[in-house]
Amino acid sequence: MSDTTTNLGWLDGLVGALLVVGLLSTAGGCQKKLFPEKDPRNQFEVHDQLRQDYTPMEVPNAFGEPEPALRARLAPKQ
Repeated sequence: MSDTTTNLGWLDGLVGALLVVGLLSTAGGCQKKLFPEKDPRNQFEVHDQLRQDYTPMEVPNAFGEPEPALRARLAPKQ
């Protein structure tokens, strides 16, 4: 009787190589930030910056650590 199984060892190597290439490409894919900190977050910030009426996103608290500037951002504009 003859052996009917085929030798597909090369296929296992190919699948392994494709997995390694896929993992390496996803690991090195995000090298810079998608949204840099210096860029405005929305169109209202662009408007405020152009009118010199910019409210900062964060202010230092009593301990010098940054926290959201909620009072300044939620206060009505004059």
